[in-house]
Amino acid sequence: MFSEKGYLHNYEKVLNMHTADLQKISEKWTNKKYAKKAKLLMFELILHNEKISLSIETMKDLYQPAFDSKKGFTGNQSIINRARIYKTPSNENDFFQFYIESKLEKKFVDLTLKWLEENLPEQFPLPHYFQLSLENKYYSFNLGKWQTAKEIMGNRKKEFSVKKFTNKLTKVLEKQSKKVVKELKQLNQVKLSTKSKLLFMELHFDGERISVNIRAMEDLANESGEYFETILEDVKLYKDTQDFYEFYEEHDLESHIVSYVAGYMTHYVKQAGVDVAIPMYFGVHDGYDYWLDLKSGSWVDYDTLEDE
Repeated sequence: MFSEKGYLHNYEKVLNMHTADLQKISEKWTNKKYAKKAKLLMFELILHNEKISLSIETMKDLYQPAFDSKKGFTGNQSIINRARIYKTPSNENDFFQFYIESKLEKKFVDLTLKWLEENLPEQFPLPHYFQLSLENKYYSFNLGKWQTAKEIMGNRKKEFSVKKFTNKLTKVLEKQSKKVVKELKQLNQVKLSTKSKLLFMELHFDGERISVNIRAMEDLANESGEYFETILEDVKLYKDTQDFYEFYEEHDLESHIVSYVAGYMTHYVKQAGVDVAIPMYFGVHDGYDYWLDLKSGSWVDYDTLEDE
């Protein structure tokens, strides 16, 4: 029903349409003066259903991009940008079964590698690798074979510990303490009407960064609109890499951060001498199991508060 030969022919046709782009970019990248932090070059192929993208990027290692250097070149560049390689037929279930059984994706990858090897300069700078959509395997053009990250990096994987992370967390947040105290002291000057029943301090996670806002609320679910202030803004806590992500998940560091920031805020609420008549709580954005009573220092079940 489906022609494997036809799909592979179309794929090769798409690659060949971009040969001039690859050669032009390769020639430019061959003549770059690279920064010391750029240790290798990575070609990444992304197969998004009916389309492919291919890019090249400077890397510190397999997990960390190298960029923004003032002493030499680092960066990334697109070679193929979302080029259509086929159109899914109406009987898509049959097609995807054919796609899997004929191992089309593997054959697309093999054709891409062959095309790259035929068109990359012989003296291409730095060790260079190929990866497929962030999978944990890499094709070494220098060695002409697939390797795992462990085989390439050996024992260079960073060692992490909760203690080291906590020490870093302490240093990062203590740098913010003067600003935090200043913002919290202003709470004593805020004049709120009777419609504001509580103040809610809310922790937001955004990847490597956190922010903390405080707002006046009519009840547990509704803002009064009378007061809003940023206590911590876009504070970077760590640098995200594949190694660190695994460590972060394994040790549930998000819960660790919540607990630490809660204690930090409780401490500085007291140090700032905050004295407001209405209750004050600390919690996580979209995480309403427990809130911290910033006056008593006790964690309170959200459902219990809701019933009051």
